[in-house]
Amino acid sequence: MTPHPARLHLLAAPPRRLALPPLLLAVALALGCTPRGAEPAAREAQPTAPVAADPPAAQGPLRAAEGAVHLEIRPNYTLLDRTALPGEVNLLIRLRGDEQLAKGPRPALDLAIVLDRSGSMVGDKILAVKQASLDLLKELQPNDRVTLISYSDDAVVHAERLFADAHGVDVLRQSLLPITADGGTALGPGLVRSLDLLEPAKRPDRDIAHVLLLSDGQANIGEARPDVLAARAADGFRRGVSVSTLGVGLDYNEDLMTKIADQGGGRYHFIKDNQAIPGVVADELAGLVATVASGMTLDLRLDEGVELVKVFGYPTTQEPGLTRVRIGSIAATQSRELVIRVRLPRPAGDRQGVGQIAVDFVDLTRDGARGHIEARLELPVGPDPDAVRRSEDTEVTVRVAEVESAAQLEEATRAMAAGNYDQAKDLIRSNIDQLERLQKRAPSAKIAEQIGDLQQAEQSVEGARHSEEDRKIFQKEYKAKAYTRGKGAALSPSKK
Repeated sequence: MTPHPARLHLLAAPPRRLALPPLLLAVALALGCTPRGAEPAAREAQPTAPVAADPPAAQGPLRAAEGAVHLEIRPNYTLLDRTALPGEVNLLIRLRGDEQLAKGPRPALDLAIVLDRSGSMVGDKILAVKQASLDLLKELQPNDRVTLISYSDDAVVHAERLFADAHGVDVLRQSLLPITADGGTALGPGLVRSLDLLEPAKRPDRDIAHVLLLSDGQANIGEARPDVLAARAADGFRRGVSVSTLGVGLDYNEDLMTKIADQGGGRYHFIKDNQAIPGVVADELAGLVATVASGMTLDLRLDEGVELVKVFGYPTTQEPGLTRVRIGSIAATQSRELVIRVRLPRPAGDRQGVGQIAVDFVDLTRDGARGHIEARLELPVGPDPDAVRRSEDTEVTVRVAEVESAAQLEEATRAMAAGNYDQAKDLIRSNIDQLERLQKRAPSAKIAEQIGDLQQAEQSVEGARHSEEDRKIFQKEYKAKAYTRGKGAALSPSKK
């Protein structure tokens, strides 16, 4: 697909004679797409007549869309308090897949299933994994491809990129069923082998290359360092291959599995018992087949004097003047939410620039063409504290509380892993107190649910103090909850 010949520039700053609205967005939106594989060079300026500014009634979130992806940017306060600057501002960025553009045939999958066959998988675990894999094969289409790899003391490729037609599925079944559990856990070699096979493979631009990595134990053969394996997954993501991880039971390394999924642009799943394995694999497949955009990244270029404080929930890389956030893929009706916290300087005038936000992705509804959205954010500055207070977007307030609570809960799991039970309990209690204060001011069903989870976690600390199994359950369960909440409202395709 060729790029659009023109791009739209929207200037929403009102004339000076108008009253200052609660949200003044001086926005430059550049909508268009670049063919896949093109270098991300600077875009040529297109002479386009500016569109007239919206009247004050058009105040609200900044929204833009291109192809299969919708972008929404919501600042916590749509009017800044001059007396509070320099100071911090939170931005909620929501990305959503377009359901209407997902009506045609779905993209084909180039899927690598990487199974743990170490000794700890013996018995019901390996049987459940085989059942889940067989169920998955039944849901694939003939033009999908499947690679089957298993690992114990080494990594073995049982089948390489076979079509999921009748013949291919028969070969895959014959390869899968004889697998037995024995030996160590060469997780790293298994992951690397799958990426080495999928990255150079020839496939249509709109196909989805994805690794599904399952483990129930500690990586102990070959490369096992979380940062190294996560970096390898990140390299795979840059080459068009995403990675999701499934941790089974209570003995795997959750930090390793979350890092691989984060850097690989996929999802992390905690599977507490064997009976849940088929359902989780089915959920992962449902997300893959509904994908409308993949390889998604968000670039943040802040204005002079604006400092990045934190990006919650998603991995970032830093370059001079640029922060890049690795998002991954997005399905139809799915939302991805991230909170960005910045520190603004003292403004020189009646508005303060924040910066430029750009989203790049592979649009699977347009045969793998490159999609691109840009938005520039500028906020008004006023002297009236009451007006500032009224401009609060409480949806953003609640989301910020969610991600801060998720980060604090993850810190509690780390304290638990280090044997600091009192510290873990204090972190959870402080977390509950903060959310209860917010709940009184801005009631939210999400916050109420989170308070309930934290109260259960607080009660579980004493059990974890005296039971190794309870400690492992605590770490896995609440690490998974923190991970999911930090990512956004809906990681699985869902009807709204």
